[in-house]
Amino acid sequence: MSGLHDALHNNYGVCLWTVLAFVVFVIMVIVAFVHVYRQNKKDEEFTRELERKYGIRIDERR
Repeated sequence: MSGLHDALHNNYGVCLWTVLAFVVFVIMVIVAFVHVYRQNKKDEEFTRELERKYGIRIDERR
């Protein structure tokens, strides 16, 4: 692990923990986008189900 730390620090001027924190950040951003996409699909499905089942028209503008 020391060799990797030295290589990153000497060649790129960043700490190993900075690289790991950046990787975690990128993963969190991807997870957030996937969550929002799936939630929007569920909302649309729920709205269609309400319209079909009860005849309630939901305004999509918020």
